[in-house]
Amino acid sequence: MKSDERYLKKLYTRRKRLVEELVEAAKDFYKAPTDEKRLKWKHLKRNIEETTPVFSEARKYLSVVGDKIPFFTLALMLCQAALLIIVCSILGLETGIQSYKKTEVNIPTLLGSEAFTVVREPNPWIGPSERFFWVAAAAVTLCMGGNSGSLAAAQHTRESKEATSDQNQQQEIGCCEMASHFNRAGSTTFADCIKMTTGLGQWRGGVLCSQRTAPNNQVAHVIKPCCEARTGTCRMLSHEHCVLIKGVFHIALDHCGQTNCLHALCRLKKNDMTAILPKDNRYLKLTWLDWFKWVFQSEKDRKRMLVAANSSDDASSNFEAPYQWWRLLTALPLTFGLLHLLLVVLLQVAIMLPVEMYAGWHRAMLIYVCSALAGEMMACSVEPSRPHVGSTGGAAGFISVALLELGQAWSFLPHPWRDAAGLAGVTLFFLLLGTLHLVSLASVLAGLVVGASVGLMVVPYITFGHRLRAVLVGLALFLAAEMVIHFCYTSALSPMSHLQSGLLNRLRRTIGNWECVPYSEQMCLTYTRT
Repeated sequence: MKSDERYLKKLYTRRKRLVEELVEAAKDFYKAPTDEKRLKWKHLKRNIEETTPVFSEARKYLSVVGDKIPFFTLALMLCQAALLIIVCSILGLETGIQSYKKTEVNIPTLLGSEAFTVVREPNPWIGPSERFFWVAAAAVTLCMGGNSGSLAAAQHTRESKEATSDQNQQQEIGCCEMASHFNRAGSTTFADCIKMTTGLGQWRGGVLCSQRTAPNNQVAHVIKPCCEARTGTCRMLSHEHCVLIKGVFHIALDHCGQTNCLHALCRLKKNDMTAILPKDNRYLKLTWLDWFKWVFQSEKDRKRMLVAANSSDDASSNFEAPYQWWRLLTALPLTFGLLHLLLVVLLQVAIMLPVEMYAGWHRAMLIYVCSALAGEMMACSVEPSRPHVGSTGGAAGFISVALLELGQAWSFLPHPWRDAAGLAGVTLFFLLLGTLHLVSLASVLAGLVVGASVGLMVVPYITFGHRLRAVLVGLALFLAAEMVIHFCYTSALSPMSHLQSGLLNRLRRTIGNWECVPYSEQMCLTYTRT
């Protein structure tokens, strides 16, 4: 600190002396212009410009610590690259900007064979498809305790089945058959059977299709529960139809009341993507990462978990949303593809790495983690059914720190407006990235705000004249931002919660309308606008 103070005083004294000499030289030149006086005047002006450091040097002059080896930034970039290589090698690659439609004919239904068309959104960042990021442990609200319509529907169907002995037989689960040349059957309620067959099907109450005995089991049981990937809802479909929508087909179950779609969709196994599950259904319950939850469970909960894992009976099914809170942590170093990785790494080399060299690895890690977590939570609250990663918010946080550094070093720079224009361009570029598929604008905005607040609190050379005042302003900004993000995120997890706020809902809807902007007619067809 004292050495920096001595340097700044020395720099100020030298500039003051040069300015005084420059003024005297200018007066002499205008009194009696000569070539010798003009050359002396230019020489003094050049010396003054040379004593003014550029932006990168100003950061070092303002620092209160020496240069540090950027361990965290280097380790983070290595981890980001390694994870993307592993994910792409296992889950594959795809690319494209515009949405595309895929049509399949001869899809079996209760009414015969039909043609269906689905709309898919490609990955513009040259990486795995959107659905595979669920498997790659990205942050998805539905997998972190989010309330979804699929769970409510499953619970309603199950309750309807349990109430059949005392209530209306219309809600009983039975076998809906379309005999003759259709040869299709599925376990539904009477009302659903009428709807799915337009009144032509034969419904047999009191028995599921899988429980039929000869000679009443001649009609093929092909319509079974299918968990739709993007929404987490359950639909009664054929295997071919389920594969078309990239869902999870439950070959051993009869109806959606036996199915917990989120437990199936949120598993970290690529095998689920084949739409064929083991007949005993036991692998729906436990995954290779459930040890994390296992550690914090009581002995009673462990026994209940084992019973559920080894039972295919719907009576032991758990209709609660999976609480995979660790996805917020596993998503911190993830990127959406090769192009996304390249842009994030370039920004980290240009901004994050110098900040860590002068502020220290622990401060850089704190800024990145706080910004990334805030970005994930805000993105999850705006788009609950899509996967999100932390690298976007983390990178945006360091853009804010660079802006603060620019403001702190403004008087030291010969052309501060040039640096301001450059950083403004980088900020605008990242905001534009948030208007494309997968990269969330909410994540960028939250990262910018939280990164600025944490930077004011922890970066020692950002003082703006008074260190304590900068810390207090950063703390106030951090608390305000985290309060908004927390309530938005909690509201997304529990849509019927008392924490609902009209202002926060309008904020979420406004940001959501800018997620994936359709720059052409064939872009962002799977997004809804409010």
